[in-house]
Amino acid sequence: MAKSKTGITVLIVIIVAIVIGVIVWHYLDVNKQINSVTYTCNDSKTISAKFYQSKIKLTLSDNRNLTLPQTKSADGERYANRGEKTIFWGKGNGATLTENGKITFDKCKTK
Repeated sequence: MAKSKTGITVLIVIIVAIVIGVIVWHYLDVNKQINSVTYTCNDSKTISAKFYQSKIKLTLSDNRNLTLPQTKSADGERYANRGEKTIFWGKGNGATLTENGKITFDKCKTK
């Protein structure tokens, strides 16, 4: 009976280790930076963008920092907060940032 309990305990420890490993791997993969780009926009504004698996982190020239999840886009890359009050849309080497329905960073191009 003791061998049976030991075998079950070892099996449970192995399963828990595998589950923890998968969770850690997923967390590291999702939070791994894929690319970074700096955009120069109209009115001498800039956007520094760090791209991740499913989100973008923006540093704006007015000293604001935004993190937006990726959303569906028929063309280009699109990131928006819940309620879509803030939308970053990029295509090719261009990008636009819209906040509360107004384009705040326009005609942005990569350096």
